[in-house]
Amino acid sequence: MVLVSAGMVLIHELIRERDGAMLAFLQPRPSYCNRGRWSAHVEAVPPEREGPASLTAGGHDFFVSENDWWPRYYFSLDVAKSEIASWLEAHGVDVAGATWREVAR
Repeated sequence: MVLVSAGMVLIHELIRERDGAMLAFLQPRPSYCNRGRWSAHVEAVPPEREGPASLTAGGHDFFVSENDWWPRYYFSLDVAKSEIASWLEAHGVDVAGATWREVAR
């Protein structure tokens, strides 16, 4: 785990620059976890919306449900970033201009 300060960790967020939408984020898992060092999550909508997360993707709503099996676990941070961006693209989400940022939480 990458500690920034007591009680805080370094989170990696995929941010789409043109509208500031956070598309996904990665957070470190506890060191005793043997299924992966990084937990990947898709963030698609503001938290006040109920039901499955959605995001406008190619002119239609993109939904994330429990059937999509999120969160997912990865050992490699670079592989996780690449896989998440590819998964979003395959589901019609515009990731053009999106960049990964490190945020202390």
